[in-house]
Amino acid sequence: MDEKLFVLHGDVIKPLNMRQGSVKKVDYEYTRHGYCAITSLIEALTGKQSTDVRRHRTAINFADIIEYLVEVLYPKTKKIMLVMDNLNAHRPGSL
Repeated sequence: MDEKLFVLHGDVIKPLNMRQGSVKKVDYEYTRHGYCAITSLIEALTGKQSTDVRRHRTAINFADIIEYLVEVLYPKTKKIMLVMDNLNAHRPGSL
């Protein structure tokens, strides 16, 4: 399990159209449109992946993702080994 916050940017000036053999020209100025939290569940042995995108990163969101892992993806599994970072939302109290 891994998660990352992404800042959502928008263009102030419309990017110029690309010509064949040229790279896209984008101005450095941007507007901020908030952020989102992207969480990935990756099964290392099989390569199976599941991704969740949310507006915020909270303990409740963490609990929802763990519930999805346990009850939807692996409902008959007796033991799940979960490897994750140690963010403040990842506490037993979140469950």
